[in-house]
Amino acid sequence: MSTWNLVFDIDFTLTGDLPSLRKLGQKLQRLQQVGQVRVLFCTGRPYPDVLHGLKHEELPQPDAIIAQTGVELYLPPFGGFSTPLLDWQLQLEKFGFYAEEVHQRLIDLNDVISLEAANCQTPYKVSYAIMDPKQPLEWLAEISRRMVEPVGRYQVICAAFGESYYVDILPGMVNKGKALRYLLELLKWQEANTIVAGDSGNDQSMFDEGFRGILVGNARPEVKEYLQKFPAEQFYQAQQNYAKGVLEGMAHWQVPTFDD
Repeated sequence: MSTWNLVFDIDFTLTGDLPSLRKLGQKLQRLQQVGQVRVLFCTGRPYPDVLHGLKHEELPQPDAIIAQTGVELYLPPFGGFSTPLLDWQLQLEKFGFYAEEVHQRLIDLNDVISLEAANCQTPYKVSYAIMDPKQPLEWLAEISRRMVEPVGRYQVICAAFGESYYVDILPGMVNKGKALRYLLELLKWQEANTIVAGDSGNDQSMFDEGFRGILVGNARPEVKEYLQKFPAEQFYQAQQNYAKGVLEGMAHWQVPTFDD
């Protein structure tokens, strides 16, 4: 019997519809108990915020956590004293990422961008909120232009929620998709049995890596447009929103018991 790897973004993919999240969680728990599925989170949240979600938001129990948009990987047991997987951190060092250099390149934009909370910052990730609601995409383009050189050192990823735009600056070629591929290979979990689910710009890299997936109904319009370049058999566009869209997508991919 093959085991499915079910990979979920958290915010506005799982969250947003608590009754549907509870239903999803009950199905996942039953399948985890008999070894039919593994649950992985692939999120932009800091690790402590994931733990908070497990305790207070009724998130399903994961078998692995990819946090901080791919910068940190965690394996069980999950707790306040857990540390990121060391080997992945050593991989990130190879890119020569310098947080202080990022700050210096963007220091004159302090009137239009603002550093996010301290727990969103790591030695390998700098996160900003774009405060200008009228021209967020123009400022995103300007930030990206400033991070081009040297080639491969930095990568700019944007996630938007409602009218709010957030920017993560990461080591080059590091994102949710790359982190997920690394973790699957490390644990020898079969890629062929992997389904991803997301809604925003920082989820695009999971589809870029070729994983089959679900785009929930409430996904950002620009992400829906982006995924039109992929083969129709690679992703499913759910009609339902949030966790209800995940349930719909799991039925489409014929994950056991999700069609009842």
